[in-house]
Amino acid sequence: MTRISAIIPAYNCEPWLRRAVESLLATGQAGLEIVIIDDGSTDDSFDAANQLALEHSTTVFVHHHPQHANLGVSATRNLGVERSRGELICFLDGDDFVYPHRFERAISILADRPDVDGVHELAEIVFESPEAAKQWWVNELNLFGFTDSIPPEELLWSLLGGRCWATSAVLVRKNLFERTGVFDPALSIAEDCHLWFRMAQSGKLVQGDLKRPVSAYWRHTRSAYRADPDNRLHMIRSMTMFRDWAARHGATADRMRRIEQSIHEYVNRGLTSARQSKQRGLAWKMAWQAVRQMPSLTFNRMFRGHLARMAIGR
Repeated sequence: MTRISAIIPAYNCEPWLRRAVESLLATGQAGLEIVIIDDGSTDDSFDAANQLALEHSTTVFVHHHPQHANLGVSATRNLGVERSRGELICFLDGDDFVYPHRFERAISILADRPDVDGVHELAEIVFESPEAAKQWWVNELNLFGFTDSIPPEELLWSLLGGRCWATSAVLVRKNLFERTGVFDPALSIAEDCHLWFRMAQSGKLVQGDLKRPVSAYWRHTRSAYRADPDNRLHMIRSMTMFRDWAARHGATADRMRRIEQSIHEYVNRGLTSARQSKQRGLAWKMAWQAVRQMPSLTFNRMFRGHLARMAIGR
């Protein structure tokens, strides 16, 4: 029986795809299937995926969009969820890899606690070169995820504060998607956070190992995602889309007020950061986007204070 489906969205990742697949196989996890979805690659990724499927015909399966279309990472992961057969789902980008203990703690928690819908853990940020490191900023431990204990009932507020974990470091029950939906194809940045918000709102996600990374978040000069102050704009959009989703899915009035308050705080922190770093253009873009998507910000005293200072060039 297939227990875990590991979904790999593959777009122009031929140099690293074999490493990703072999790292999953090296876990020795029983009942593992690896589902590679090619997203219209223009390199040899699709051929490399098919070669891996030939070598591991009972474990590795390859699919693609109709006409080999390039539909983006959200639609590609979603096709993987649709084609998967496992009770548990994890994701791994084609240029990342996992460590041999990837599933040990998470699968133990999910086996022992039927009330838990998913487990999030740590990823290690690994750089291909010094040039790749310059495109990213990290904490001193190069860890991506939560190293402090966060109760499940407080997780949403930490996520709305701008914290997150790597897509490669979460393992969830497939039936959780019935409550949350899958990745929103309208989003290509912060699409993962948008899903984590929904999962934290509708499910119970707990922490696994707080010290040992279970995967490597490989950063190279061709990485699709780069650390950029403008990413706050994408995060604000993701947060406000989540707010609308929560309202449609029965969030209480008190819950909605706290969601709005959390987003207000995130926007205000972003404006403070942009102003302090003299990124006035970014500050104005952030303020304009935020108030368009969340008009309630016009009643927020701190937000109005930012606008007043920005208007006089401060």
